[in-house]
Amino acid sequence: GDSFLIEFEIVDNRLNRENAYYDIEIKLRRDMDPVYAARYSLPGRKMALIPTPNDRMAATVNIEMTNEHQQYFKDSITVTFNMKFYRSLKWVVIIPFTICAIFVFYLKREFEE
Repeated sequence: GDSFLIEFEIVDNRLNRENAYYDIEIKLRRDMDPVYAARYSLPGRKMALIPTPNDRMAATVNIEMTNEHQQYFKDSITVTFNMKFYRSLKWVVIIPFTICAIFVFYLKREFEE
């Protein structure tokens, strides 16, 4: 696909959240510019639509948050884009074809008897 969704949750248990904000940046690699940046004023679950790279690559998706006190929080996941996809596709094609071929040979033998 051209993009994928990332869901993240901003947790803030403070009682007084006046003037609170949460700057979110999502990066595919540490040295790249953010592929997503937003400022939220309320905590909770959020979703971000991230464009996928055109090249085959393995990357670490970093989700970084800074609040109004410049406290920094980070989480990351490792993902692969278009890597070894052909291996999965090969089995998606071969397994149904093999099952159908066995079934046809079985039916052929039944009708010949």
